Amino acid sequence: RSGLTRLADTRVSAVVPVYRTVVQELLPLVPGLPAGVAVSLGDDQHVQVRYGSFFSNATLRPDILLRPAPVLTLELASQLVAWGLQRAALPPFVRVSGRLVQIWLAELPALTDVAPLWPHVDRLTCTSTPSGLEIRADLHIKATGEPPPARRPAPRQAPGRHAPHG
Repeated sequence: RSGLTRLADTRVSAVVPVYRTVVQELLPLVPGLPAGVAVSLGDDQHVQVRYGSFFSNATLRPDILLRPAPVLTLELASQLVAWGLQRAALPPFVRVSGRLVQIWLAELPALTDVAPLWPHVDRLTCTSTPSGLEIRADLHIKATGEPPPARRPAPRQAPGRHAPHG
């Protein structure tokens, strides 16, 4: 957080590619996700989740809701799959409402280190492509309310000693 104070009123835009191989390698690290789940990404925000012979199609919503907390939303193509997920034991950061699956990003254990940045994110989008995901972020570092870093006081002269004249 102290580094953000020095960056107050800075604007940053970034595009971060997340390749599909990285997505596949991260899946086993998601708490509560059964082993063997695979995700395929395609054009037009298409996402397909496979588990054994079962698969489900969904559409990734490009704009990530930011307030009150960052939420990535998928819309399932099947009401039956949505019904099943509503009854399944899901990780606490995944919530299902109707056919919408919401992933609360600030609650993902892997993203706890970026928590100080969430209030500074103005816009966040996620685009699905056959090669992976493209994350676009627009940040505006706002004043953090923290005092500026303390400055070290100038060294004091010992009594009776005078500073050299130049």
